[in-house]
This record gives sequence, C-alpha cells and structure tokens, in this order.
Amino acid sequence: MPPVALKQLTLSFALFASPSFARESPCASYPVSGQAVIQSSASLIAHAAGEIDSKTYTNSLDALNLSYQRGFRVFELDLRRTSDGTIVAVHDWAGWHRMTGAKGTPDHREFMSLLLWQKYQALDLTAITVWMEDHPDALMIADIKEDRGNILNEIRAAILTPERWIPEVYTKEEIEHALDLGFPEPILMTDWNWPDHSTIKELVESYQIRWVGFPWPRFLVNRLQPWLAERGVKTLVHTVSSSKARQYWRSRGADIFYTEATDIEAGPGYRHVCEWLGARE
Repeated sequence: MPPVALKQLTLSFALFASPSFARESPCASYPVSGQAVIQSSASLIAHAAGEIDSKTYTNSLDALNLSYQRGFRVFELDLRRTSDGTIVAVHDWAGWHRMTGAKGTPDHREFMSLLLWQKYQALDLTAITVWMEDHPDALMIADIKEDRGNILNEIRAAILTPERWIPEVYTKEEIEHALDLGFPEPILMTDWNWPDHSTIKELVESYQIRWVGFPWPRFLVNRLQPWLAERGVKTLVHTVSSSKARQYWRSRGADIFYTEATDIEAGPGYRHVCEWLGARE
C-alpha cells in the first residue's frame, strides 16, 4: 500500500487529540510498524528549519516551507523569548543581529517586523502553531534555549496535538515535566561530556526513552550505541549536512540526523508522520 497522499490528509487537530485517534485517523490503515523505516535513508530532521539560499539557522517561515517542499516532515526550531516575553524562533541574539542589523534583544513587534537577511519572515509561537495546523503531516522538535519549563508549559497550552511536538530534554526533571504535560516522546539530549553513560542508561530504562541525541564529536567516541540499539533506542546525531558524512555516521550506527542538507538522497527516512508515530510504538 503506497503512502497516504500528503495533500489528501484532512485530519483535524481535534481528531488528532481525540481518544479514538488510533482508530479514526489515517494511521489506522497506514502500514506502520516499528520496521516502517525506509531502509535507503536514515531519517532527516530539518535543523533550525533547514537551509535556504545557503543560509542556515534562520528558523524562518521561508526555510520551513522550502524544507517541506524538499521532502522533510520532521523539523527542529530553536525557541527563546523576546524582551517582552513572547516565544519566538531564534537560535541566539548575536546571530539574529547579523541577520537583521539590529541591536539588543528585541520586543515581539520588532522581532516580527524585521526580515532575516532582508528576505525571510521570522516566526513566533502563534505562527508556528498555524503552520503546523496547515501541515498536519509534520512533526516539530522544540529546542528550548531558555526558561525551558515555562516555555514548554506555554507550548502545551497553545497546541492540541502534543504527540506532534517533541521537546528536547536534558535532565530527569525535564523528562518528567514533558511527560506530565502529555508530550509522549521527548528526546534525551546529551552534551559534549554530560550526562555520563550510567546516567543515560538510568534515564533510558526508567522512562522508556526511545530517542537519544548526540553532538557528532561525542557520538564519535560513544560506547553506548550498541547498548541503545539492543533496546530499540534510536540515536540522533547533530549537525550532519552532507550525504557523505551521513553515510559515515550511518555506518557507525547513527539512525537519524539533524541536517541543513539540500542533497537528501531519498527523502526523510520516515515518509509520513504515521511512520514516525509507528516507530515510536
């Protein structure tokens, strides 16, 4: 059975959120299982919305749209607050200064009024939720850069489909908070040397974590990959943007890549949101 035509999906937010989601949604008839990964390509995540015109880290509406057109269905955005407390998509203010020529930390109005590189539209949480509603086959990974707990609370209050949002978490407390809010599959992220291997194992086993992310230098010396693979835990590596590099990391056991790639070989490893959800079962 071929994948459900993406443009034919008419699933509403209310349907996704309903208790009968699994029975009523297109996923009920979609051939999904834990083996639904397309073997020709590990899954790709559009990092910071993906590359546009050789520009990275824009976290922009234009980059989201272009990455979607290129075949991405899993996206990552960096989130932090403006000076007046609004949640917006930006990696860091120094980078934003380079993209806009502005100075300081903007308020919400200034942030949304300035085009990035004089061309690309910035995003706030409202715009992101609208985009997600217009693209019901998309998944969003939230890389929250500050005030992590409170921003996650606000995201949860703004959305009806927490299963389509995947927060990155770093600690036991953040895992518990994400699960309590109804986000079913947070990604346990690791830093260059933290947490240690024993802590990662403890968190994976205690909370049935299915996704662990590594910066590529740590994955290079990672001795956990066989242990994680034995338990069905997928490893995510960031940031890897060439097909040759992805082939190398794939040969070392990596499953999923954060990337700004424009040279995706066969599209994302998951061609449809149902495949990602099925692999999480």
